[in-house]
This record gives sequence, structure tokens and C-alpha cells, in this order.
Amino acid sequence: MVVARQRRRQTEPMRVVLLGELDAGSCGELRRAQVLARRLMLSDARDDEARAALALAGALLAVDCGLPLTKDVVDVASGTAEMIGGDERARSDAASARALLRVASGEPTAAIAEAEAVVARAPGLPQPLYALARARARAGDLVGASRALEAAMVIGPAFLPARLAWAEVRLDLGDPGTAAETLRALPNPDLRARLLLDEVERARGTTGAGGAAAAELDAACDPSRLTDTLEVAACALRDATRARVAGDRTRARASAIAAAEAAPTDPRLLAEIAQLLAELGAVDRAAALVTHAERLAPPQMPALAWAAFGVALGRGRTPPQPASPFPPAPEGPLLEVRAALAAGGVGALAAVTTHAGGATNGGDPDRDALARLGEPGSGAQAAPPGAAAQRDDEPLRAYVDGLRARLAGNLPLAAEQFSHALAGHGDACRAAGEYGAILRALKRKPDARVFSALRAENAGCVNLPR
Repeated sequence: MVVARQRRRQTEPMRVVLLGELDAGSCGELRRAQVLARRLMLSDARDDEARAALALAGALLAVDCGLPLTKDVVDVASGTAEMIGGDERARSDAASARALLRVASGEPTAAIAEAEAVVARAPGLPQPLYALARARARAGDLVGASRALEAAMVIGPAFLPARLAWAEVRLDLGDPGTAAETLRALPNPDLRARLLLDEVERARGTTGAGGAAAAELDAACDPSRLTDTLEVAACALRDATRARVAGDRTRARASAIAAAEAAPTDPRLLAEIAQLLAELGAVDRAAALVTHAERLAPPQMPALAWAAFGVALGRGRTPPQPASPFPPAPEGPLLEVRAALAAGGVGALAAVTTHAGGATNGGDPDRDALARLGEPGSGAQAAPPGAAAQRDDEPLRAYVDGLRARLAGNLPLAAEQFSHALAGHGDACRAAGEYGAILRALKRKPDARVFSALRAENAGCVNLPR
């Protein structure tokens, strides 16, 4: 009895720290929680609370940080190691870990059922609600996920993973203002929170402010300082997005490919990478990422549905649009004008840009270049012959000038412009269709070699010549 009492006195402070690390929820803190849980288990193999905390930390690391699950975590979370007693928190943690394990395995429906049962048994704890929200979000029910996270934040305001996840869900629901307020209120935000805030600011169009914060994030995203898969991929995606908006397609493509090769396990992040790759013309790579993400989440998950839509658009098709809202900026507004142009031509494009408050918004030059096609007299603004050939890394501008020349009735100029727009952007397949149609009208045959780059990166393009 004396030895047991002494052991409890020694381990109790460690247990308090362990629970605090779980509530803080950053990738580093969750790793420390695992270390503490294993130490407690070495001290007492029958410590059910430590085993449950180990399982929950491991499951959170898998879902939120992309780390692989270890055998001891899987044993507890999957139920092969039965809980022997333990308090309500321990039983709830183990069951929540089991639900999160199903989320990580791409079984959101089963995870929802598991988490709902835990919430019913332990209604006063935030961890089961968090697991339920993660499962609902993966299943495409963002409204239901938001409600579960709101309840988790009320019940456990110190459980920070719920607040970070809520900001992500609010962003995906088209509410970046609430997401920004939530993220700014986080104490000591980790890299995931700062990357999400950067994404939120892009959606709000306020990235021009806060240069110091951007510089700090650049330093935090130094590859030599990154260890977690999701952080590596998210930082590479951020760099690729900024490069595309800055007009550097070569760097944007390299960073987007690096993000894809990091092999993230988050379907939302996979979908965002796929969307950007499709915008850069790498449609086959984007399609492969969508296929991979669909093993982790159902196709109706909003981010995944929009990525699949972007791939189909890049193939030259006009698929039905997923349910609103559109994805966040900068890819969302660009996708919106591309979809309008593909479905209804310049008239539909003009209607979309008028509704958005004008042809240009200054945040995305690619979107603005396409949107100007809807302005009156856009056909008269065609670039002079040879302009596209003098450009460096601007195939989208060549595509836009080709459309302008076609609208103006200048078919030889349109053919020249389209010949420089056959790869490197999301509408390269449509440029191929325009190019082929104009050459037929001019009774000329295209050189098959001009389609080599398009065939290499978009083999499913419907406008490739046989």
C-alpha cells in the first residue's frame, strides 16, 4: 500500500501534464502526450487511463498530423486490448480514439455511428464530439460537423483541437470571417493553425496586410524544420498557390508536385493540391490525387467534389457543379469564372463577374484575365501577332488573347495565340479544341507534335486529336 501510494504521488503530476498536452492538441504536444502515456504504462501496466490517452494521442496524430499509427495505439483504439475498469474519461478517450481510427481509415459512416454512441454515453466530454465532427466532415456533412464542434467548444473550452477544426469547417462553409476570429483567439497557435489562418486570409482577400506574419510563416515552413507529413504538404501547397498568383507557373508546378509527393493522408488537403494541379494543367496528376483521396473520404465531401469538378473541367468537359459554396480563394473565384465560360460562354462569364462586383478584383491575375473577356468590346483587345511567342510562362494569357481574336473574327491571329496555349494551364484542353476548330475553318492541318505536352499531362483531354 505504501509503495502504491508513493507511485501515485509520483505519477499524478505526470498525468496532469499528459491531459494538458492532449487538450493543447498540436502535433508536438500530442507526441509528448504519447511519451508520457508510455512512461505511465511502464510504471503500471494496468494504468487504463494512460492506455486510453496513448490511443487518443495516436489517433489525433494520425487524423490531424498525418502520422502512421503504431501497434500499441491500434490495439487499444481498435478494442483488441480491453479496457479494464478506468474512469469515464478513460473509456471515452479509448472509444473516441476508435472512432478517429475509422476516420483515418476512410470509414466515416462507421466512425459517425461509433462516435454518436460515445457521445450518448459521455455527453459531458468534448473528445467524442470532436471525433463525431471529424467523421461528419469527412462524410461531407459540414453543417453537422460545425454543430458538433460548437458543442465541444462549449463543453470543453480548453480542448483546442475542436476550435481549430471549427475554423476549418467555417472556412469550407464560406464563413472566413468567423474562421479568422477563431484562429486569432487561439493561444500559442501551432503551424497548422497559422497555415489555416493564412488560407483564411487569402479567402478574405486580406493577405496584403501582415507582412511580418507572412515572413514568420515562411521561416516556419523551412523544409529543414518540418517533420509532419501534413505540415510539409500544406507548406508546399502554400508556396505553390502564392507562386501561381504571382505568375510564376514553373515554381507553382514544382511546389504543387512536392505537396502531392509528400503523400498527405488528409482528403481535404489532397483535394486542394489536386485543384491547384488542375489549374496548372497537370490534370492527370490531379486526377490521381482525387482517386487517392476518394479512398479516404466519399466523393460528396465538398472539397473532394470540387476537385473532381476541376479535373473534369480540365479534361474539356462541362460537368454539373457541386453544391455551393465555391471553394475558398484564390482557386475558388478562378474556378467560378472558368466554369461559367465553359458552360455558357462569354455571356455567362459576364453575368458571373457582374454578380461578383466587376471583372477584376486584383487578387488573382489569372481570374482577372479570364473575367475581362466578359467586358464589352473584349474582342477588339486582341494582342498583336507574335505577342504570345514573346511571353515567358504565360500560356493562360495566350489562351485569353486567342479567345479575343476569335471573338473579333481574326482567325489566323486566334490560331497563333492558341498554339501557345496548349499546355501549362487549366484550360489547355479547351485551347486545343479551339485551335483544332479554327485550323479546320482555315483548311489547315495541325502539326501533331504541338499536342505532345498536352497529351503528356492530360491524356484524358477530349479535344486531343486521334
